[in-house]
Order: sequence, then C-alpha cells, then structure tokens
Amino acid sequence: MKKEWGDRNAALCEHLAGNGNYDDWVVTTAFYASIHYIDHKMFPIKDNNGEILYNDILHAKAKLRRQEPPHATRKRLVSMYLDTVSSAYNFLYDACMFARYKSYKVKPWRVAKAKRSLDEIKKYCT
Repeated sequence: MKKEWGDRNAALCEHLAGNGNYDDWVVTTAFYASIHYIDHKMFPIKDNNGEILYNDILHAKAKLRRQEPPHATRKRLVSMYLDTVSSAYNFLYDACMFARYKSYKVKPWRVAKAKRSLDEIKKYCT
C-alpha cells in the first residue's frame, strides 16, 4: 500500500511541476512521496535473527520512546537503515519544511533537485 501512495504523490508532483505555479507543492509532494517509498522499503525493520524490531514509524517512535515528531524519527531511521538515500531524503525534508513554513517561493534549482531526489529514492526503494 505504501508504494501505491508513493506513486500517487509522485504523479501529483509531476502534474504540479508541469503547471509551474506551485513549486512549493512540487517540493512538498516529492517529500511525501518519498516518505511512502521509504516506509515501503524500510518496514518492517528486523534484527539479525529476523525478529521484528519496528512494524512502522509509529511503532518505532513508541519503542524508541522518542519525544519528537514521526518525521524526525523517520529521518533518524533512514540514516541508520537506508544510508544510501539519506542525503536525498534529508534534502527533501529540509526543502519541504522551508516551502511549507518559511516561504512558498521556491527557487527553480531546489525544485529540480527535489524531483531528482525523489527519483533517486523511488529507484532505490521500489
């Protein structure tokens, strides 16, 4: 199911990118698509004996007793378990937070990098 949600958000990202007027939402949908692809690849997380450590992000957050938003917990887990795409994921996280909370005016290079980062994550995780 997570992969399908990722595909849906990625399709919306492409649709919005074609419009040219919603670069903040291009970045935001790229980030949310990446979340679903990451979760598709990463969960469940198992130990060396094949025992499940974390079923999903909320289970991980609860077991780790993190007093942080799920996004921050996921960011931490990506760096631990999916290091190959952690820099792409971190870029999307930061770009999305900027676009959503600081300024909806997103520079073209950031939009292009967000799309490349999403492509990298999708390719690795699916």
